[in-house]
Amino acid sequence: MVRAKSKEELNLLTKFKREKCGQSDGDLRPWDEAYYTTMMKSSVCEFNHSVVASYFSLSNCIEGLKVLVQSLFGATFHSIPLAPGESWDPKVLKLSLHHPEEVFSVEISVT
Repeated sequence: MVRAKSKEELNLLTKFKREKCGQSDGDLRPWDEAYYTTMMKSSVCEFNHSVVASYFSLSNCIEGLKVLVQSLFGATFHSIPLAPGESWDPKVLKLSLHHPEEVFSVEISVT
């Protein structure tokens, strides 16, 4: 049952790609799946990705992650200044994760 539904969805996605590309025999490649799935959802549901994305700015997501990690695990994120030449982009944010009962530190860089 699952295999049949999966095959049906793959066929729909392949057909959608062919229509968008103007091809009659274009195969769906592994790297195409997420792209064309998003396009197909947008066209069917009149879904505008950029409108939804405006509610999920990086700063809002980072703050939400901080709250979630603190409430679930008791761990906290701390901003760490970047060393000169450490980043390819000045907008990179470097964070460390600390837990009061654990001896570890994890550094995360996000843009």
